[in-house]
Amino acid sequence: MNGKNVRKPVSLRVNINTGKERITARVEDVSLRGAFISTEKNIPRGEQLAVRLISSSGDEFDFISEVVRVEPTGVGIFIKSISPFQEEKFHQFVNRL
Repeated sequence: MNGKNVRKPVSLRVNINTGKERITARVEDVSLRGAFISTEKNIPRGEQLAVRLISSSGDEFDFISEVVRVEPTGVGIFIKSISPFQEEKFHQFVNRL
């Protein structure tokens, strides 16, 4: 395994924009390619989300993601688009966890 899909447990605030509504939730785990977001909101599989993940130190990471898994406790997302600058910072952040 190359480490890209290794999920690391966290408890971080996340702001989500579905295009229809804004949701504040918690990220329970994160990898270099995605995250699991704990939310009671019903967000369907395939939905495109604008996501802002906020680290405990206040760093913010913005990316476009897609819901790839729906569970009763939340959704799994896949990061589809992130700027090169944000991607480098995000990879450093995840690798430090």
